[in-house]
Amino acid sequence: MLGSTLKLILDLANRQLPAHAPAGLDDVFAALRAPVPTRPVADLEDDIWDFWIHHPDTACDGWMVQAIAAMAVGHVDDARGCLARIVAMAPDWAEAWNKRATLNYMMGRDIEAVADIGRTIVLEPRHFGAIAGFGHIALRHGDLTAAQAAFEEALRIHPHLNDIRVLAIEIGRDLPHTVN
Repeated sequence: MLGSTLKLILDLANRQLPAHAPAGLDDVFAALRAPVPTRPVADLEDDIWDFWIHHPDTACDGWMVQAIAAMAVGHVDDARGCLARIVAMAPDWAEAWNKRATLNYMMGRDIEAVADIGRTIVLEPRHFGAIAGFGHIALRHGDLTAAQAAFEEALRIHPHLNDIRVLAIEIGRDLPHTVN
């Protein structure tokens, strides 16, 4: 299951951005990919998450705040309800799907998490958080090849994810190597 899903996720991540991508986000991603960014990486990443986490509809924004707060204190049923409402109200909001994927991951519902990650990537192909999340699911299932590929893709998009880089290096040591 994970191998075919990984191929789909990587194909989606390498496709053209949808027309509804927020204005200005391309510039932030370009700055993030620079070998030596002109601004601190943490600031650039915060800018990206600010784009992703906020919705122009204040009701959706409010539900997201409630969902995140519920997740933070382990109230999974409350978070699930908020996120269900959000994806119904704003099905084109990538971060709603990503947060639901995160909640499903926390609950051990990996099939649902992977489906939500797929939807996230359809809506925002550069969502390094969702792609790295898939890598963590692959790790949990012992699929080192899928995890490695997902982490490498996340690093292609956001080359300064140091924790993900460390995981990718560690996995690389564990994968079988062939000599030509």
